Amino acid sequence: MSFNIIEATKDHATGILGLIKELAEYEKMADQVKVTEEQLANDLENKAVLGYVAEKNGNLVGMLLFYYAYSTWQGQYIHMEDLYIRESFRRSGLGRLLWRKLAQNAREKNFEVTVECSRLCKSDKNPKGGSLFRMTEEQIDKLASSPSKSSDSA
Repeated sequence: MSFNIIEATKDHATGILGLIKELAEYEKMADQVKVTEEQLANDLENKAVLGYVAEKNGNLVGMLLFYYAYSTWQGQYIHMEDLYIRESFRRSGLGRLLWRKLAQNAREKNFEVTVECSRLCKSDKNPKGGSLFRMTEEQIDKLASSPSKSSDSA
């Protein structure tokens, strides 16, 4: 299955907001989405949020949103905010393609990547989750250099 992976722009705001709403439905938090299409377009244009979108036959079928953050001890890094793939495109390798694109960006800028892993990091010792996972330089290099199982273009 072939996807077109491109940098998100303000012109994608309508489609991205649709994906955000689908994600919120999936998480059973639909009433929590407050961002408007206009706000999202402005945020994309002003680089308050960045991302990659995946297109298939001209339709958005996935997204990965992130932003640049700053640590006073380590400098600038990338925080991956959300990854969402439409249900019919899951298990196609698309999530990995989007992650790989983010890793390539991080490697190019020599930034670390963090992601909040609230559900993934739940355990007996940490029942609420909420841990922050930080990718190492080695993990970023490995992912950025990984071959894709699906074709993509950037």
